[in-house]
Amino acid sequence: MHNLHLFNPAVNRNISLYAKNKDWQGLEDYFSGLSNTDFRTACNMMSADIMPQWEEADYWDCFMVLFKSNAKAWLVTMLKAAVRKYNDGSLSFNGDTFKQLCRIIREENRKIDERKLLQHVLPVLKTPEEIETIFLFLQLEDKTAARYLVECDTMACYFVLFQKMKRMDNAPEYLSLLCAELIRKGGNKAFNFVSMIKNYFDLPAIKGVFSLKINPYELSRLDASFGLFCQMLNRI
Repeated sequence: MHNLHLFNPAVNRNISLYAKNKDWQGLEDYFSGLSNTDFRTACNMMSADIMPQWEEADYWDCFMVLFKSNAKAWLVTMLKAAVRKYNDGSLSFNGDTFKQLCRIIREENRKIDERKLLQHVLPVLKTPEEIETIFLFLQLEDKTAARYLVECDTMACYFVLFQKMKRMDNAPEYLSLLCAELIRKGGNKAFNFVSMIKNYFDLPAIKGVFSLKINPYELSRLDASFGLFCQMLNRI
């Protein structure tokens, strides 16, 4: 039996009716009239149960209506649903509507929304290409993108971070700063990555003893392929 704060049958029926008719503006008007308690319940239902079941086109159409009306109230809720849909293979982050979302965030300088978007999406993306596509849509500078990437702990994010660092190799102080943030974050992959970066860019400012041992000839293979990069990063 659902907890009343997590599920409300009446709210569920009304949402289903609006969704069936694809009346997204009507759905937004309905949400605006809910009590605070019912609105919180609706947000939970939308992210956990309802939106993940929709077709991708319906999801994005509803997303844009709710985002434009009240991004503060809806963005995180809808991103949670997006992650669920992405993980089950029913949503991608490279379509025209997502590109439009990124353009709004970029052109209106909505930094809070930018951070919410990347904090939810970057950790789940499976390929470097998907990550680079989002950065392209947002038109982020390498330094800004790198600061988001150091917060993540996935192979794809570390590979893209390495590519960003290569384009900033004329700023060793900044590279060392990023490595210091990774050391503070901790974790095997983070420490292995810092060891790789320290040797690749010859950064004496990075102090510490790292367990990952890299032969000089291996450094030239770091960007040969994503697969080889992952093998090295995973080395014990």
